[in-house]
Amino acid sequence: MLSQIPIERRGGLRVPADVPARVYFDGCPIPYRVVELSTTGARLYRRGSEAPPMVCTVELELDRQAPLRMRARTVWSDGAMCGLRFVDGADVDRLEIAERIDELFR
Repeated sequence: MLSQIPIERRGGLRVPADVPARVYFDGCPIPYRVVELSTTGARLYRRGSEAPPMVCTVELELDRQAPLRMRARTVWSDGAMCGLRFVDGADVDRLEIAERIDELFR
C-alpha cells in the first residue's frame, strides 16, 4: 500500500509576514493583512468570512513609495483566511517581493 504524501502546490518559499493589503472588488478596496508571502502568492487574513473574488487586483504595502499592484486569483478560502496566486506579475515585481521576503528573514 502506498503512503499518502502531501502535495506541495506552492510555487516558492512562503514566509510569515504582516503586510497591509487591499483587494479590489468592483473597484472598491477591501482591507486585508498578508500573513504569509511568496513571490508567487500570498495567504491573506480579513475580519469576517467574505472570500475575495476569484480574480482580483491586490495592492501590497511593501515599504516603498507606492503599493505594488498585481492581478491575482483566489485559489482557496476558509473563513477569514484565503490564498491568492499572483497571475501577471512582472519579473521586477517578483524581485521586489523576493527582496521583502529576504528582509523578513533577517
